[in-house]
Amino acid sequence: MRILKGLELINFRNIKNSKLEDFKDLNIFIGPNNSGKTNILISIDHLNRLSFSYPLPGELLHIVTILNQTYFNEKEGFRTIGLSMDTGQDESYKKKNKFKITYDFDRNFLNRKLLEDYGVSIEELGKKIMDTFHKFNSIDSAVERLSNLTLSQVGETGVNSSYISALSVGNMIDGITKKIILCPDSRYNTYKGLPISEYIFSTKPRSDDEAKLIKFIKFIIDSKIVDRVIDTSTKKISFLRLLDDEEFETLIDDQGSGIKSLVCLAWDIIISEKGSIILIDEPEIGINPSVKQEFLRFLIEESKEKQIFISTHDPTFLNPILWDRENVSVYLYSLPNENFVKINLDENKENPNVFAGYLPHTTSIKDIHFYVEGSLDVYIFQIFLQKFLRMVSEHKYETIQKEWYEILNKIGIYHLGGDFWEHLLYTIPKGPYKTIVILDGDKRDEAEKVVDKYNKSKSTNLPTFVFCRSNDELIIALKKGNCPVYCLKKDNIEKYLKPQPPNKYDGPNIADKMEIIPEEITNIFKNILDDVLKISLENYDDKQKGNLDFSRTPHRDY
Repeated sequence: MRILKGLELINFRNIKNSKLEDFKDLNIFIGPNNSGKTNILISIDHLNRLSFSYPLPGELLHIVTILNQTYFNEKEGFRTIGLSMDTGQDESYKKKNKFKITYDFDRNFLNRKLLEDYGVSIEELGKKIMDTFHKFNSIDSAVERLSNLTLSQVGETGVNSSYISALSVGNMIDGITKKIILCPDSRYNTYKGLPISEYIFSTKPRSDDEAKLIKFIKFIIDSKIVDRVIDTSTKKISFLRLLDDEEFETLIDDQGSGIKSLVCLAWDIIISEKGSIILIDEPEIGINPSVKQEFLRFLIEESKEKQIFISTHDPTFLNPILWDRENVSVYLYSLPNENFVKINLDENKENPNVFAGYLPHTTSIKDIHFYVEGSLDVYIFQIFLQKFLRMVSEHKYETIQKEWYEILNKIGIYHLGGDFWEHLLYTIPKGPYKTIVILDGDKRDEAEKVVDKYNKSKSTNLPTFVFCRSNDELIIALKKGNCPVYCLKKDNIEKYLKPQPPNKYDGPNIADKMEIIPEEITNIFKNILDDVLKISLENYDDKQKGNLDFSRTPHRDY
């Protein structure tokens, strides 16, 4: 369910300026530590602190009359209608640069609520405001303003809104804030300040909710748990586990940290109403890897009736095979942009197996990670590499002890999401992994700047990127254990193919039929074999040398 459509943050906690658009049912934020993932969730939870002391009445005519008489002037626009926000004891607000948050709500969602609660559509309200004040030149522009809520901090605790939002009508804001649930990351032994049993008990659980929780636990976490026991006098909850065909009662607070973490998350989601906003910080905490995929399925199913936001470091929650791309949005913190960028999920749909991923690719046990721009580049380089290794293996040099397929298996070729490559350099792991990045020649100027930005970030989690202008520089970077970023001499890989493909999708087929491997590509492969795999192609006798041409390989039907 889509409730929030977008969010803009200025000077909010550790976020200087971030604009996020196109939220969907399930929204995932990923990035390094201290990039602002948790604070995005907290900014949404701030709607919980918001209230209108003097909300506008629900009647359309009365609303416009009040606005016209009291709350509007041409210079300042709409004034605040009794808006207040409790910032509590949070010291982060007591700073020189005041924060500003703009919430962009889904128009259809607001329209449904206005019609259900007051019999007024957002279009009718927008038209009346447009006709009365002549401030907007179309209903769309008036409705767009009504769909927004901008909060500006005016003092250490004071907050106001410069424009009237549909949320200021009646109890519209209450219908949203009462359905926002923040699931914090500190949930091992206590949850929201209470022992786990007491927290669940305090929510006054219904029997059908309890049954749903037991079903969730049994299916996803522990199949031996068959029921629950509630002691109303002590406010303690126990699980009944079936061990050796006998029931064994054990307190929920005595369970392992993983199950306690997941139970709290699941419980908050299960008891939340339809139309709720669920905010989950690091859902992976304490969860067994085999459970994470099922929990993601659970979140996807729940997001049909609730809008869910999660921040995570775990690649399990970034599984495109389980996603319906129409209902999921993913935002990655970009180190060169120093901001969150929305990922185009279509970039990796052709073949997720060769996609480098959105998080550091440290699950591979390949000797070298070879990164290119897009999936078609992967296929072309794979074809050329296999041809090259077949040729090398068939010459049987004394220094080469392995067959071509054994060498091929030591090299992983992955793509960086096409045009998204500059943001995904962040996913390239540092040593002991050996890594190399090959980009199209038309990225040369941009690549040098991007490499400079990454190295200036001084992140200890990244390899040292070295922009290489020549093959010799590439060799030096590899020998020093750095990650060379090399741009081809030609604008793109397709220009090395003969004949030139009529469109890029024909590239792999043409590469497969070529009898000559481009010399520049051959030299890159030679460097990989020499430096990374320690396979030298220099120690062969004159006769062998005379029979070998690195730019020629006979075509075979592989």
